[in-house]
Amino acid sequence: MFLFFQSKLQLVVGDVIKTDLPFFDVCVANVPYQISSPLVFKLLLHRPLFRCAVLMFQREFAQRLVAQPGDKLYCRLSINTQLLARVDHLMKVKSIIVNYVRRRRNPPITLSPNVSTNPPSGALMLVRLLKTHTHEGEKLLNNAF
Repeated sequence: MFLFFQSKLQLVVGDVIKTDLPFFDVCVANVPYQISSPLVFKLLLHRPLFRCAVLMFQREFAQRLVAQPGDKLYCRLSINTQLLARVDHLMKVKSIIVNYVRRRRNPPITLSPNVSTNPPSGALMLVRLLKTHTHEGEKLLNNAF
């Protein structure tokens, strides 16, 4: 059975942020915290669009991705990601205890780009505008609404 899928699987070794991504349909990854945000935006701006990505992020990062307006964790990351894609939690994952130390497990999320071939009108400009605001700017924007 593996030999059948071997021709459909391409393993790319290297820094995913610096590497040009080939066409792909599905992406599955356990993502380190340091590259979580850059990877999400690299995937969302990748053309041609992929069908789905199943990604495991640190719990707090995953919560910010799916946060809704009014949530305490709603931020620029939430706005930009949800503007370009549908983001859903797949399941809750319980932490485990290994050698008497509690270890959190990363919850998987699905990331499915919006079906339109181009981002909504002005979406990339909004992404850049929100990126220019500092954390203090986000607080001011939140208080304005």
